[in-house]
Amino acid sequence: NVASIDADGIQRVTSNITSNSYESISIQAGVKTQWTIHVDQGDLSGCNNRILIRSFGAEIPLQVGDNIIEFTPTEKGTFTFTCWMGMIRSRIIIT
Repeated sequence: NVASIDADGIQRVTSNITSNSYESISIQAGVKTQWTIHVDQGDLSGCNNRILIRSFGAEIPLQVGDNIIEFTPTEKGTFTFTCWMGMIRSRIIIT
């Protein structure tokens, strides 16, 4: 999923989580970001209920519905995020 920048200069991107997968996102460095992670009822489990972004030192608990994460990426590159067990993996691509 690729972010789009709105009239306020904020890039917004939405991704979905299923019981066994996370969608990757693509965002731009240096632009304030609002990342919405959507989780449907029945898709949240003991494995995927937290994501870890080790490169950012972040651990984010998830709940059913929309989970909003706001940050400004400063470094370009491809960063992996995983479930807390490291079994479900995806990427944040920052250009």
